[in-house]
Amino acid sequence: MLRAGALFVAVTISFVIAVLISLLITLSFQYKIQNRENLLQKKLERNANSAIALLMTDPDAGEEIKTLDLYGEESDSVQIKKYSWGVYDVATVKAFSGRHKLVRAIEYGYKPDETLSSAIYLTDLNRPLNLCGKTKVTGTCYLPEAGVKRGYIEGKSFEGSTLINGATKKSKNALPPLKKEITQKLEKYFEAASFASGNYKEMDLSGIDTLINSFLDTTVLIRLSSNGVISNKYLSGNIIIYSNKFISVEGSAKLEDIILIAPATTIRKGFTGNIQAFATDSIIVEENCKLNYPSALGLFKLDHKTQQPFIKIMENSSLTGIAFTSQSELAEDLQQTLIILDKEAILTGQLYADGFADIKGEVRGMVMSTKFLLKTKASVYENHLLDAVIDLSKLSVHYAGSGIIATGKRKKIIKWLE
Repeated sequence: MLRAGALFVAVTISFVIAVLISLLITLSFQYKIQNRENLLQKKLERNANSAIALLMTDPDAGEEIKTLDLYGEESDSVQIKKYSWGVYDVATVKAFSGRHKLVRAIEYGYKPDETLSSAIYLTDLNRPLNLCGKTKVTGTCYLPEAGVKRGYIEGKSFEGSTLINGATKKSKNALPPLKKEITQKLEKYFEAASFASGNYKEMDLSGIDTLINSFLDTTVLIRLSSNGVISNKYLSGNIIIYSNKFISVEGSAKLEDIILIAPATTIRKGFTGNIQAFATDSIIVEENCKLNYPSALGLFKLDHKTQQPFIKIMENSSLTGIAFTSQSELAEDLQQTLIILDKEAILTGQLYADGFADIKGEVRGMVMSTKFLLKTKASVYENHLLDAVIDLSKLSVHYAGSGIIATGKRKKIIKWLE
């Protein structure tokens, strides 16, 4: 006869086995679910990447929202939204399958075309380009028919053996125009009712130390009070800061990807970050500042009221991106816009002066200007470069510029935003 305890042992063992089998079944089920989720995630990532690749080859640069069935099987759907962010472009891509979705956001630009892939484009106004001192120009140059000559000013003659280290071609009597679609949109920021309507979320900067706003969310608009000073703040992402007077960005501020709109803006000593600043009177970048890629400084002369609007990048400061000026036909007078690059200042990327450019520092990239204007303590010289460096070979082959300048259709990702 079996002992009474044997039945209890058998039941206990059976229970344990049943529990283990249940756990194994549950684990197997969870594994299948997890594996399915992983496969779905990989599928969404593949579809998002495919949509971005499609966007990069799409010649249409306008703002729009598209919903696509990638492979015609009604199971791989993506939505692409494109819009401008300052002088660059932003795209958000949403891949979805049922209740599952994956969202990516990128900022992109354009690879410069043949004309823009030149060290200098100087309009042909029947005056030559004069090189003086230790000036060095490397790269193809579009120059007036009068050509390039050795100059002598301030007791300095040209010291090099070769005037232009590259081919020379004839320029036209006007610069390749800026893209009106973009300039008109930027100019509207300065109209009295520019932000009266629009899809913005307004916030007050006072009491805020840190603000990060995703490019997947509504744009945050911050209207500055009368003092216009930004200091000891970390602001990043989809943010526009506006003032109807001026903005002063202190060196203690940390700004990333945001847009600044004001008649006049000053970036104070020691600032580091990446911004897009647009003005109608002046933009000054003080000493020892570093504006990282993709930054942009844009100046607009809309009428005759402002005597000579200017952008000035001071000694030991750098800008990687684009600096440009634009003036309407109504504003074309003797006091044309001016971009000043001081000694030991470096601009890497594109400089476009719809007016004058005074270059005493170094441009690692491209310069397009109606005229060069050299101001010294003794005098003012037209179409002269003194101790300047303009070197296209120092610009990365991976550089993507802004579509605001006439450019090629080849898009390139600048950075991943999300």
